[in-house]
Order: sequence, then structure tokens, then C-alpha cells
Amino acid sequence: LHQMKLTHTDLKPENILFLNSDYEVTYSNTKKKREIRRVRDTRIKLIDFGSATFDHEHHSTVVSTRHYRAPEVILELGWNFTCDVWSIGCILFELYLGITLFQTHDNREHLAMMERILGPIPYRMCRKTKTKYFYHGHLDWDEKSSAGKYVSCKIIFFCALRSTLLKI
Repeated sequence: LHQMKLTHTDLKPENILFLNSDYEVTYSNTKKKREIRRVRDTRIKLIDFGSATFDHEHHSTVVSTRHYRAPEVILELGWNFTCDVWSIGCILFELYLGITLFQTHDNREHLAMMERILGPIPYRMCRKTKTKYFYHGHLDWDEKSSAGKYVSCKIIFFCALRSTLLKI
């Protein structure tokens, strides 16, 4: 797609289909004998090109389904094919761990979640965006509020736990 200068703009699990959904079942070697399903044929097709945009066409301000939306889209900084790359990263995370990385319905909270996982939003992005999300170059988010505490959500704990377990 990107070699053709086309950005899908709405990549999400629902828009990625397996060509053949046959799978094989194995069982884990743990006490609970968890069922593991592996797709036999990993070839995929992308669907829903209704919002796809060529590089030379008008780019609407907001694209992508919220949970898979790149920071530059939220900050209205303009976008290109890299917003698809961001979406794919979020999708792979979800497919691998079984939980949505950014489960939110609010832009400021979404940015706060990104910061909790990836570190501060780069100053070059803060500087170019509208000030409604930032105060003195930092995300305007109260970590001590009930909403702020929520951003230290289970996903961060889960990632830290998984990282620790992988080292053992």
C-alpha cells in the first residue's frame, strides 16, 4: 500500500481477514492445559478501504479508530502512512496479548496512556500542536486524579510483569 502512496487510515483487527481460517489445536504444558489455536495459513487480506487516501489527496484531520490512532493524528499535526504503521503496532500488541493497548474514549487520556507506556511525548510534537493538551511543554494531565490513577492501568502492570517473567 505504502509503495503505492496509499494510506489505509482505518487498520484494526476487524479489517484484517485471514484467507483461510482453518486452525490446529494444541494444549499448553501447564497444569490448566490451556487450548492454543494456531492458524494454518497466515495469509491475510485487508478490507474496508472507504477512508483510504493517496498521498496527493486531501487529508482529513482525524482518521483511524480511536484505539489504534497515532499521536500525530490525535494532536492534529497531519499524518501520512506512518499512522498505519502505528495502528499495526497496536493491533499486533492486541493479537499477541489479547488486550487492547489503548482502551479509551478521550484524547487527553489516550495521550496520557501513551506517555505512561512510551515516555513523554516529544517536545517537537508538543510545540507544533494546539495548546489544549499541553501546559508549559508537558501533557496537561493530573496523575493524582481518579482518571490519572486509571492511566496506570492494568496494561502497564501486565507489560512490566511479562517483561520480568521473560528475564527469569
